[in-house]
Amino acid sequence: MTREDTLFISDRIMRGSLILYILVMTIPHSAAIRSGLIITSLACLILRGFLTGRFPIRTTPLDLPILIYAAIIIYKTMTSIDPSYSFSALRKEFLYQMFFFYLTVSAMDSPKYTRRIMLTLIITVTLIAAIGLTGYFSGELVKEGRATSFLTSFGRAAFFTAMVMPIVLSRFLCTRGWRRSVSLVVLILCLGFMLVTMSRGAWISSLLAVSILAALKDRRMLVLLLIGVLSAPWFLPPDIIIRATSITRILEMEDNESFGDRVWMWRSAVLMIKERPWLGAGYGNRIFQRLYPDYIYSQSSGMLFENAHNLYLQIVLETGFLGLLSFLVIIAVTFYLIFRMLRRKPLPMVESQLLGMAGSFAVFLIFSFTTFRYENEIGILFWILAGCVVALHSARFPLSTRDIGNDPEYCP
Repeated sequence: MTREDTLFISDRIMRGSLILYILVMTIPHSAAIRSGLIITSLACLILRGFLTGRFPIRTTPLDLPILIYAAIIIYKTMTSIDPSYSFSALRKEFLYQMFFFYLTVSAMDSPKYTRRIMLTLIITVTLIAAIGLTGYFSGELVKEGRATSFLTSFGRAAFFTAMVMPIVLSRFLCTRGWRRSVSLVVLILCLGFMLVTMSRGAWISSLLAVSILAALKDRRMLVLLLIGVLSAPWFLPPDIIIRATSITRILEMEDNESFGDRVWMWRSAVLMIKERPWLGAGYGNRIFQRLYPDYIYSQSSGMLFENAHNLYLQIVLETGFLGLLSFLVIIAVTFYLIFRMLRRKPLPMVESQLLGMAGSFAVFLIFSFTTFRYENEIGILFWILAGCVVALHSARFPLSTRDIGNDPEYCP
């Protein structure tokens, strides 16, 4: 076997391992499989470097802000109020997320490969939604009257579904024929599942993400969206309507039981931040749980929650305002790359991916105001999508309508 053959097979295995990881990452009791796929991908990366004689990981436009963010995280790991826990979080969360980002950038170096990630995510969310709806109506996969699917948590299920839905919607807008019909079925499944999760954050973030996609692709969708929202009270179940209308009572959160302890957790987080505003108390979301008893409000339920239920407060609590600023710079650069590529009038296949990822990041940013899911598969999904954006930005492939290579699968 020649060197080129070995490199070709190694790259195929590496890409396949990443695709399989995405397919199983939400499935319970799959930790051993996921660990094996990570080891396989890492081995292929090392082999690529050995065979090519070059560093196997590609440089990206996000390297500098990631480096600054990493430096802050490492410093706050060493100076944490609980260093042993912070080191554990650094290894299990941040390093994992960075591995998947650079693996995606290095392995998925063409739009046809990033498209496979999008399709795999669509398959994954279809399974989550279909099993979630089946379990909800059978009463088997329900927690506190809310659908959980096989993720065991309605919050995680709703967040993951909400983040992938824009990818499904963009595929519906940009493809044609039977593929568009399949995308519509998946959209309906996802929408139905999100409704029975009773997650207001998912509803709000999805509505805003759809509005962004409509403004970028087809503004007529805004009219359809408005009609859908106004007509919803006529055909949705009463419990969903009651849940939705509670959003309008946002100014009464302190006296509104449907918002739970969030307002008190946020107030407690602000008090914690005031003690260490610039560099925080230590990396890892359980740092909040460690400090919470000393800052808890008497009006709260008294439960000790693991995190602040707000990504931005949580990041400031862990790594200070400098950490939040560096994280927001990463997001800002990612959006800049997306919109820069969209302005080049890319091929429909690439446009579909860019629009879907723009919507996914919008969901992430909006939903994260009322919850914190960044430490699990949501964080990995975030960095895989960021890797896809960077991979498309540096792809050696016809990206513009002025180039050859239009795919008949997509709308002209």
